[in-house]
Amino acid sequence: MSPSFISSLPHVLLSYCFPKITIIENDEALKVSTPTSYEFVEETTSDGDSLDDKEKRKGFSDEHRKKGTVQGESVNLRETRKFEEVADMWWDAEDGPFAPLHSMSPVRVGFIRAAACAHFGLNPNTLEPLAGVRVLDVGCGGGMLSEPLARLGACVLGLDAVEHSVDVARRHKDRDPAIKDRIMYRSATAESLVRENDASTTSGSPSRLSEKSDGPDEGGEGSPVQGPGLFDVVCSLEVIEHVNNVEAFVATLANLTRPGGMVIMSTLNRSLKSYLMAIVGAEHILRWVPVGTHDWSKFVSPEEIAILGTIAGLEMKQLTGMVYNPIMKRWHLDEKDVDMNYIAMLTKPEESSVNN
Repeated sequence: MSPSFISSLPHVLLSYCFPKITIIENDEALKVSTPTSYEFVEETTSDGDSLDDKEKRKGFSDEHRKKGTVQGESVNLRETRKFEEVADMWWDAEDGPFAPLHSMSPVRVGFIRAAACAHFGLNPNTLEPLAGVRVLDVGCGGGMLSEPLARLGACVLGLDAVEHSVDVARRHKDRDPAIKDRIMYRSATAESLVRENDASTTSGSPSRLSEKSDGPDEGGEGSPVQGPGLFDVVCSLEVIEHVNNVEAFVATLANLTRPGGMVIMSTLNRSLKSYLMAIVGAEHILRWVPVGTHDWSKFVSPEEIAILGTIAGLEMKQLTGMVYNPIMKRWHLDEKDVDMNYIAMLTKPEESSVNN
């Protein structure tokens, strides 16, 4: 997620990079394996609890924690620990590890706004064009996407596997009375919501999504937790490169999208350019993000996103690159450049189309 001028690094850098690159050309590229060895150290969070204790409270067994995986979930505990360590810095837009995401936020939100208005026939020329639209933000972190979407009128449910990030998100949104009742945050996985929906359908009882049980200030009027457990828009931005099984993850996003709804995903392409810029440049040279933030082998190409979407019953409708201009210090959309960061919109057919 670093500026494009890093691609002009001296050619000698290539000799450093090539030995580390393995191009994945078969179907296994769609299922990136998780390291089987994972050394845990006793770490504590700002509330004094160890990460081990938090993971155990969430039901993560010792076996799964040692492997860095959770049965039935796309969550990679090795990845969530990275974000747990820096959760307090989600809103440090200038010097924090999430500063690149803050600078990218306007183009991401602009893409979602335009795509949603076009898809649902909404009027983009209003202050709140997404009024009444139910949005699920999977991997919400500190609420960097949830908040601007709520300001556009959307009712947002933000999910994150990192409990501390959710706490940060809750505190931050409470600073703005205009949006605090439009957003609910939960420390949960997308897969857990699918199971809740399935259980609700089987038992005939209301889904837990309709409860106001995730904090004393959650689930107010206009909250996305009211009503069915499917959403008009499901967003997962800069998340898929951190999960265990990308095919299962995309299928989960599709299962949480209502028929006729849309899924938005953004990530990093698995290319030489992304290795140079995101790994070598941003992490090791410029230190814009902590070393180890990304695993290049887990980056996902646009072609793979399209295939994964098809498998899950989704159709890719839009794809565009997000490119940084180092002179203007701004990001912009470019359909012709998806070598690095890109964002995609996929749609779920109406029920009548599926049945036919």
